[in-house]
Amino acid sequence: RKTLVVFQFGISVLLIISITIITSQMKYVKSLDLGFNKDQSMIVRIDNEQIMNKMLQFKNELQNNPAVKSVSLMSGEPSGFHDMYGFEAEAKPGQRLMMNTEFSDFQFVKTLGLKIIAGRDFSPLFKTDSTSSVIINRKAAAILGYTPEQALGKWIKNLTRDSLRRQIVGVVEDYHYTSLRDPIGPLVISTGNDRRLAIVKMKTTHVQSTISEIKNAYASVAPDYPFEYNFLD
Repeated sequence: RKTLVVFQFGISVLLIISITIITSQMKYVKSLDLGFNKDQSMIVRIDNEQIMNKMLQFKNELQNNPAVKSVSLMSGEPSGFHDMYGFEAEAKPGQRLMMNTEFSDFQFVKTLGLKIIAGRDFSPLFKTDSTSSVIINRKAAAILGYTPEQALGKWIKNLTRDSLRRQIVGVVEDYHYTSLRDPIGPLVISTGNDRRLAIVKMKTTHVQSTISEIKNAYASVAPDYPFEYNFLD
């Protein structure tokens, strides 16, 4: 009887400690500044041939919807998969620097609400942005040995995808693009052609009706596939 009482008391203490830890962890996650805006952001996967072939048409149709703030096509969402490549940089010639990558369109920074701390965002006003410009995060600038301002105008080259030197035109503040369990690593954002998903930023309180409109837009370009989505938050 004494053994059972001690055992039950021990289990109770363990449960109390566990609840306290879980509560503190959830409070930490909810209050932490992730570095991007996750609210009212729908993720639609580009995972079939029909949507791949007509993703620009899908994006343009959504951009014309007054309930949609912006749409960005990209290779990976925050906490999602990000490729890692070896880079050569002007700052450290001859060295192979391993960095995560994000391949996106010009609306990436705007849609996620990232903060530009030096330089500028991608813009259609600059013809070179679609072929020879990149944006990096603060961590990448630090690894290159630069302050965010010093990194502007320097070149960086992806050693795997091609041999083109791309100029750093902007630096964004670090944001949690991987799990909160991992420290924020260096990130290179470029306008490559790798598109795996669309993030649709809504600006309306009528979410359900907007979802129906997005579903109809999806059905018009990929009628043979079900419309599946989830939200960034």
